[in-house]
Amino acid sequence: MWGYLAGRLLPPGFLLGDPAGDDWFKIIYNPTESFLEIPQPGLVEVESPGGTWIAGTGRRLRVKSPAVFQIPVRVEDPDLAMRTVEKEVLPRRLASISAMMGSPVYAAPIAFHLAGQPEEWLPRPNVAQLEFLLPGFFEATPADLEDWGWLVWAADNDATARQAAGDLYLADHHLHCQPSDIADTSATLLKFFFVIERIANKVTDSSPLTPDPSQVDPTIRRLEAGLEGANDLPSKVAHVRRAAQQLQALHSRGMARRVRDAGELIGLDSLILEEARELVDLRHATLGHVASQQDSGELVGWLPRAQYCAHAFLAAYLGWVRERGIADPN
Repeated sequence: MWGYLAGRLLPPGFLLGDPAGDDWFKIIYNPTESFLEIPQPGLVEVESPGGTWIAGTGRRLRVKSPAVFQIPVRVEDPDLAMRTVEKEVLPRRLASISAMMGSPVYAAPIAFHLAGQPEEWLPRPNVAQLEFLLPGFFEATPADLEDWGWLVWAADNDATARQAAGDLYLADHHLHCQPSDIADTSATLLKFFFVIERIANKVTDSSPLTPDPSQVDPTIRRLEAGLEGANDLPSKVAHVRRAAQQLQALHSRGMARRVRDAGELIGLDSLILEEARELVDLRHATLGHVASQQDSGELVGWLPRAQYCAHAFLAAYLGWVRERGIADPN
């Protein structure tokens, strides 16, 4: 496998490992003319002039430099060569070199050849994800157009709506440019989640909890009894802390409760709220932590579900702002 290296500092030409084996890494500054003539992957032209479709390419860096790396890779299928180098071999080599120099080095695999065939290049292909759509047409009535005008007013004048719309726009577009990197999948899911989180925080802040006295009184009575029976200061502090936690729980909402309460206030049905609750669980269990490859399939499957929830929350929130007639610009 051959490709370009770039960075503020470029490593010298060298060979790491035994060139007679399968585990070596070489940097050169005099690549063959045939390699230099290979064009880098660029924009993708989808060969489908008709119909309605969406096409997107995954995030991919382009690099040009006098420094060229060479890595051997042993795979059963040539189609796996690029993926193996990008996912397994190259990250380890670049991490070592970057750490040694104290400066990041970037790389882009360009082409490879089979063993013993140095001039028969197999370039990295342009790859696009293509999704065909079968659109219908919405028959808008004058009343629909009037409602749309109010919704546009809400999106233009309400700060939460503007920010949530920006998150949703980016997430929708990134959804169709998904690489195989789990970090990018997580980032797209987080964008969808941020739509829901922004709206949940805004709506519940406008409707603070007011616990019924019957919920507060038992905690106060337990605190009074505990303080009366405590024989030392640490015991009294423990009773106060316990009561403070219980009272705080009565007067505040965690994210799951914020999402549920906000969804109910803006008129979402129970099925959407259940999906949103599961997305909150996913956010806390997976998206906020170091990802593992075992999570990949589950996260990819969550993309259309998260998109559906985010769109439902934003649509309901715009309607809520429109009905109240109050758009908060801050």
